[in-house]
Amino acid sequence: MDYTWLCLIIARLLAFARVLSRGRAYRWFAAYLAADAARDAALFFLRGRSSVPANPAYAWVWILGEPVLLALLVYSTFELVAKIPPHYRGFGNYGRAKLRMLLQLAIAAALLSSIIEARAYPWHLSIHTWLPLVITAKRLLTSALAAYLLFIAAWLSRVPVPMQPNLLRHASLFAAYLSLEAGVTLWNMLFEHGRGAAGSNLVLTIGTCLLFLLWSALLTKKGEQSPERKVLSPEETAAIQQREEQLNAVLEQARRRLDQ
Repeated sequence: MDYTWLCLIIARLLAFARVLSRGRAYRWFAAYLAADAARDAALFFLRGRSSVPANPAYAWVWILGEPVLLALLVYSTFELVAKIPPHYRGFGNYGRAKLRMLLQLAIAAALLSSIIEARAYPWHLSIHTWLPLVITAKRLLTSALAAYLLFIAAWLSRVPVPMQPNLLRHASLFAAYLSLEAGVTLWNMLFEHGRGAAGSNLVLTIGTCLLFLLWSALLTKKGEQSPERKVLSPEETAAIQQREEQLNAVLEQARRRLDQ
């Protein structure tokens, strides 16, 4: 397990170096990779010799680091929305504001659900109290972010608009990464009673390692070049207008559910 863990740390650092080499294009995601690598390195040295770390410092480093990492994931998602080309009709200031609002509603729903679930635990400063709360928040928030990115990808795919290749690659890898994190956490909750089994942890480690290696290989300098703008046909423009109305309907429905 130590070898796979070391491979994960190295793969994350390679992805960080590649993202950093692209300048300020994905600065929030670069910050996430740096913070995650720092915490992972600390956990590696605190793990001890047993397969299940018994050092309380190990648990507290994980617990205290997770809110920071989740916040950076949220900012990385907002960063993606901000990079959608402005020549895509409906994605000027108005369109981005609508998408940011939808993301804010998803985050609010995830955090509210976390608080509701946390009421089942006694509120005092201990590992047994805060660990399930942080795990729940991670599961719900990563699930919300993954669903959000998949929704945006499906929404944009109907009318092909030229975008930077790196943006498409980064968005696809980011959605896969969040889906993997959320899926393994959900599996542990449903089938492992909240405790990560060796098999699911190995799947998460290997899957994450492969995604980081893909990040380090696919974010090329040429991929940052913006393609030529496409002139939309009347049919494509009408389809985008229809999706704008659908987005407004989704926002209204999400607001009503959150207010209930």
